[in-house]
Order: sequence, then C-alpha cells, then structure tokens
Amino acid sequence: MKKVVISLCCCCVFIVMTGGCQQIEENETIFIGESSNWIVKLVEYPDEHGEFVVVPNMDINKDITDFSVFIDGENNSSSYNKSILKKGEEISIYEVEERVEKFKKHDSLKVIITWDNEHEEFHVK
Repeated sequence: MKKVVISLCCCCVFIVMTGGCQQIEENETIFIGESSNWIVKLVEYPDEHGEFVVVPNMDINKDITDFSVFIDGENNSSSYNKSILKKGEEISIYEVEERVEKFKKHDSLKVIITWDNEHEEFHVK
C-alpha cells in the first residue's frame, strides 16, 4: 500500500511521495493514493494543528461506508469514527487534532478510509 506523508511548516504543506515531494498552496487540491480516489485539500495555512479535509473523488459512484481517523502520539491517542461518508462530502481532521492536548511534532495522524472491503491509508506528521 502506498504511504503519503504530509509535513507541516509555517506557510505550506508538503506531500512527500516516492520519488519526490509536492508543495500544496492555500486552497489547492491534490490527489493521493495510487487510484487517485482521494484528495487532500489544504483549507488554510496550518497553525500548530493545521487543517485539512479529505474529499472523495467525485468519480466514486458509491457512498463510503467507514471513515476512521487515529492520532497516535507518544503520550496520547485518540480516534474519530464516522459511519457514512457521502460522495463529495468534506471531512475535516482538524476536529480530531483538537482532541489531543497539543499536537506535537512526534505525533502523527493515520487516516484509514474503507469502502466495499477496500481501503487507503495515509499519514500526517
């Protein structure tokens, strides 16, 4: 499974993939995953938390049946589950990050999206 790492800095987001990295400007959208079924969009320049949305590609012709976000840190962990993600619906993972006391550099977000026994996964560091 292909891994995508999103690295925060003070003014932009870098999507690090095999063979290089890509900078995302404000309000720009990019495709992630080998099948390009998912988009990560930088909603605004990140503060200490950052804010992103995960957007299903409108080419997907079915609703998403499972959406889970996990935060794994050195001293804390949290999770958020949404039972149904409608096609085209935007889900912010910012609210998940707010559930931890402070988003530290060594913490990471792991997003696993499952539909019809398929899933894609990426990490935010």
